[in-house]
This record gives sequence, C-alpha cells and structure tokens, in this order.
Amino acid sequence: SKLCVRYRDAAQRRLRAPWGVGPVLYGSVQEWVCQERKGWRKAANFELLRAEAPAGRRFIFVGDNGASEKDLDAAERITRRHPGLVRAVFMHAVSPGATAAPLPPDGELHGVPLRYFRTYASAAAKAHQLGLIGRGALARVLDSCEEEMAADSLNLPPGSPNERLLVDEVRSARPRGWLLRRRERA
Repeated sequence: SKLCVRYRDAAQRRLRAPWGVGPVLYGSVQEWVCQERKGWRKAANFELLRAEAPAGRRFIFVGDNGASEKDLDAAERITRRHPGLVRAVFMHAVSPGATAAPLPPDGELHGVPLRYFRTYASAAAKAHQLGLIGRGALARVLDSCEEEMAADSLNLPPGSPNERLLVDEVRSARPRGWLLRRRERA
C-alpha cells in the first residue's frame, strides 16, 4: 500500500530499515461471518509476524476500541501470552456519531501500558511519556497535525467541535516552553 511504502521510505531516510509496516495479514470469511473470531485471528496473525521477526524485536499494538473489530480482545490475548514482547498497547477511542468518543482511563494489560487516544497528537504525547518516541518525533507529529488541520477545512471547519478537539489536544500535547508551531521555532 502507499502507506507502507511511505513508512519504509521514512525508515530508510532515517537509517532505521527494516522498519515500519511489515506483511499485512488478513482474516477469512469465517471472521466476517462470526465477528467474535476477529480478536482470535488477529492474535494468531501476531504469532506469524512474531515468528518472522528478528530476535529481540518488540512490538507496539495499535487498534481501536470499536466493538466490531475486536482489537482490545486481540491485544489482551497477545499481552497475556507475550507481555515482554509488547512495549505498549494504543487504542484509538472511536465514536459512531459526530461527537467525540469518551476517553476510557489508561491502564495496563498484563503489565503492558494501555493508552487510549482520540487524535494522533495525544497518541504521540503518550508515546513520548512512555519513552517510545523522542522529543523531536513528538514535535514532528504535532507539527504535522497542525499542518493537516490547516489544509483540511472540509473535515475540520473553523470553530467546529472536531477542530476545537484537535487544537486542544495539540496544545496540551506540547510540553511547556515549546513554541506552538514549527514556523515559530524557525
């Protein structure tokens, strides 16, 4: 996919290859018919990825808390079986409607940090707090959020609830003392 190619290219530019999204493993018609199997299938697919990974590789699980895809079930199964291989679980708090999803409290799954987020800004801030990304990476994510927000008045009309949520989350994600935008730091 184009996204996988962008991840690979970013890693190569930063001399971190191989990195990014590896093989994409899908389920089967069984999971489409029997939705309850999705968490099991995702955990089984993790076993395939783990078997192909270099020794010592650790993982970050990213999913959402929507009921149909069973990502939290998959994360629970994976962390129960391999708590030392998973550095963190990130769950996107999703909402079926136009209002922002309630944000469940952060916690742990079998000793692995479990963090909920609504936007990439808050996900990056939580990843930084856990030591998973550095200050520069956090700044790049927050800058990108602001740039994308400025370029997308269709999905983020000025003054809309979504725009206010993103602005608030970007602002609260920036550590005190940081300037608000890249152009202000230049």
